[in-house]
Amino acid sequence: MKIYLFLSLFISSFRSQKVSGSEVKNLKTTYTRKLLEQLPQLSILDYSHWVKYMVVLFTMDKDYIDAVIENYPALSTNMGNFLLAWGDRFIEELNQRFNR
Repeated sequence: MKIYLFLSLFISSFRSQKVSGSEVKNLKTTYTRKLLEQLPQLSILDYSHWVKYMVVLFTMDKDYIDAVIENYPALSTNMGNFLLAWGDRFIEELNQRFNR
C-alpha cells in the first residue's frame, strides 16, 4: 500500500541527521498531500485497510493538513467525504475495542 512507503520515508527522515528542517517540512507537506489525495480511493477498501489511513490522519499535525488544504483546496473535499463515509464507523470501532 502506498501509505506505508510514504510513512517509512517520513519516519526515516527524522532518523537522519543530514536532513535539514526545510527538508523535513517539505517531506511532511508532501506526505500529507499524498495521503489526502488517496482518500477518495478508500471507499472500495474494507475496514482493515482504510482504518490505517484513519489512524494516520488523526495522528497527523493539524497545521500540516490545514496548510496543504489551503494550497490544494480540492483536497478539503477528499477529507470531508472520507470522514463522512468512515468517521462514524471509526468511532464505533474504537468504542467496541475500548469498552469491552
